[in-house]
Amino acid sequence: MAISIDVFKNLANASWRDGRKLVVHGEGDQATARLGSFMFSPGKAENAATMKAFKEALEAEYGVFGTHAFDSFLATRDLRGKGLRVSGV
Repeated sequence: MAISIDVFKNLANASWRDGRKLVVHGEGDQATARLGSFMFSPGKAENAATMKAFKEALEAEYGVFGTHAFDSFLATRDLRGKGLRVSGV
């Protein structure tokens, strides 16, 4: 089972800093999500995996509206290889 939108929400609510990144390791059933480090930013591969997992979670929860929300607010960050911030959730 892929990471649900509730996991992303819970991680975002656990952080007091809006600029903190979320990081996803692995794919599919083996994927895990966590808050990123204060000192080191995730790499482009981790950013791409995180954005992909978040988009899939939005699509699973909200269908076409989730896709539209992701494309409206996060597509530019995704195309540039930037990470998913807490404020993006």
